[in-house]
Amino acid sequence: NGGTGGTSIPDTNLASGVTGTLPIANGGTALTSGFKNAGTYSLHAVADYTETDGYTTTASSNEFTCSDQSCTLTSSGTSDVFLIHASLNGYSDADSNGYGLYMVHSSTSDFSSGTATTLQTGRYGQQLMSGAYKNTTGLAKLTGLAAGAWYFRLYAMIQRPSSGTISLNVDAYATSGSVRHGVVVQQYKVN
Repeated sequence: NGGTGGTSIPDTNLASGVTGTLPIANGGTALTSGFKNAGTYSLHAVADYTETDGYTTTASSNEFTCSDQSCTLTSSGTSDVFLIHASLNGYSDADSNGYGLYMVHSSTSDFSSGTATTLQTGRYGQQLMSGAYKNTTGLAKLTGLAAGAWYFRLYAMIQRPSSGTISLNVDAYATSGSVRHGVVVQQYKVN
């Protein structure tokens, strides 16, 4: 109902009185009980870390280290899906500076090799003006990781065109470490 000139379809309870084998509309095999959709995923593991130590810089950078923490999950193969959530707090004592997220994943725990970019929000992901605390967040979906241990760490991208000090992970009002600098990685496996 709702269009003009069409035929009204009455409400129908499709489950009323249905028993036994149900036909599958797409030509598949009939099911007698339960359903399983090919390609569905279930949450397998969660890893996270927070950082509340302050880090400061007076230089622009595409990969500024703002934590010595990381988290680890073990991939069972390339079909696993990883959802990575990140939050980072920044502050500047001068106008026209900026920062953004730079999330990486690596097959080595010290991030010295086997490292790739997961997410970049740019140096001006958040513009920083003098005396203002800002927070930025990001979400990335990662697939195709080979079986084995994988390490995740959040760095910062820094834009400092002329003056000032940029501070990260330091907002006195955001007392939660997960807001100042937090990473949560969820691993999903195919059913």
